[in-house]
Amino acid sequence: MDNRLVIGRVHIVEWLNTGDDDTGRKLFDELQQLGAVSEPNVEVDFHRVDWAGHLLGLLMAFTEQYRTEKRTPILHLETHGNQGGIGADGQAVSWRDLAEALVPLNRLTSLNLVVVLAACWGFYGTSMLRPSFGPAPFRGLMSRRRSCSWPRLRRASEPYWLTTKDSWTRQEQVRWRPVCHCLSSGS
Repeated sequence: MDNRLVIGRVHIVEWLNTGDDDTGRKLFDELQQLGAVSEPNVEVDFHRVDWAGHLLGLLMAFTEQYRTEKRTPILHLETHGNQGGIGADGQAVSWRDLAEALVPLNRLTSLNLVVVLAACWGFYGTSMLRPSFGPAPFRGLMSRRRSCSWPRLRRASEPYWLTTKDSWTRQEQVRWRPVCHCLSSGS
């Protein structure tokens, strides 16, 4: 079995509370430059959503986009989380609903969808791997086990993005294993 994953697109989706720092936009500003100079080029796009239905619709749009372009994405969700799911400004998407929305994209990518969940308690997203939820919604999940400030989250994820950047600039393929990864140190 070939475990290589060649990344063609990074979707950054920001769903934060009114007044929160625009951390998704800041990440986009950094990654867009890296993607533009990569060979082959890695598309990086940014989407701000304001409500649960908007997020779920966007995930369907990403599925259709992959169907036509065939650029394997990384999905980066910049949001708030808890044991029940993700959300902002009083709106929420449960882990089950998020899993159901991710499955079609994961299937189309031949089970190669990687999700970076920049959310406090985002590691609860591994609950989406329950057999009762149906097919796997992702190949890999990177997130936190507890609450976290933006500077701490950025420091923790920097080695990941730098490794990805180095792979892009050296024209290497990024390799993944189907495993969930947690950014926090052993807790």
